[in-house]
Amino acid sequence: MITVGWTQEDWCGIVNRMAHGDESAAEDLYRGLESVRAFFRRNLGTEYYEDAYQELMLDLLEQIQGGKVREPQHLQRYAFTIARIKVIRGLRQVFRDRTSDPISEDITERRESSANPESVAARREAVGMAMRVLDALQPREREILTRFYFNGDSPAEIQAELELNQTQFRLIKCRAKARFKELCQARFAGGMG
Repeated sequence: MITVGWTQEDWCGIVNRMAHGDESAAEDLYRGLESVRAFFRRNLGTEYYEDAYQELMLDLLEQIQGGKVREPQHLQRYAFTIARIKVIRGLRQVFRDRTSDPISEDITERRESSANPESVAARREAVGMAMRVLDALQPREREILTRFYFNGDSPAEIQAELELNQTQFRLIKCRAKARFKELCQARFAGGMG
């Protein structure tokens, strides 16, 4: 998934150029993350991948320009992490829509039956992998990640219901994200088992 020919110095250079207002750096970023675009295409299908990629690019541009990218040499890995989360969120939303609305279930089934069988299988595999990874987390970590990223609950809601202060919430969420990432990387390295 790593772009051949791009070094950590290249990614640092792009971030530095963007921080100094060089608009051509955004074009280089767009080209450099073509493998992320292909990831979206494989997992979301032809109808949705371009929108997801553009949304990711906007998020990255905003973070870079806001000085929020702490390790620019790992920008591509960071982009893939965000992309995986976006794919999982999208798949969770499809699942929620399917189970809550019989009309949308028919539409989703028709859309899936006309979709590329490989992308449907990849989507199902990604959801299964994400669920297995979430199940491997501690119950509180799993609840925080699921509620915050998948259900869209606000930090205040989660903190109140779990009786956590802001620091505790952020610490648990940060650790859970790191653990989730570590487990995902291990599963991707092991063939998504």
